[in-house]
Amino acid sequence: MENKIIKKQRYLIPHYFRKIGLIITIAAIIIPVIVKLMGINIIHSKKEILKLISMDLFMLGLFFVAFSRDKVEDELTIIIRLRAMSATFCFGIVFAIIYPLIYLVFGDPIEYIEGNKLIIIMLFNYLINYYSLKRNR
Repeated sequence: MENKIIKKQRYLIPHYFRKIGLIITIAAIIIPVIVKLMGINIIHSKKEILKLISMDLFMLGLFFVAFSRDKVEDELTIIIRLRAMSATFCFGIVFAIIYPLIYLVFGDPIEYIEGNKLIIIMLFNYLINYYSLKRNR
């Protein structure tokens, strides 16, 4: 039985990636803040590249935190992960449908959510769901 569980967990990355993910996430937040506070003038194209890189680093850091193993990984944590992932997936679909409708209701031009923003929202939602389910077990 234990061997089947270990085989099913191959998609998870090692535990130490959680710390790496936190470092990457914090760095992705700090770099644009430092650029803004230092008053560094950046041309518009470089500003867009910096925004894209910091968003991608932020997403990568959240991914590492979300999909790293716990120190003690058992059947219950696998079930909790599955529940959190399914709730997050449903939330992402509903959010992607409702987001443009909110703009429509308030009379603004319809705006669709970008993919990277949706992924970041879903990763946050997954982490909140996972840790709240894990705490309430």
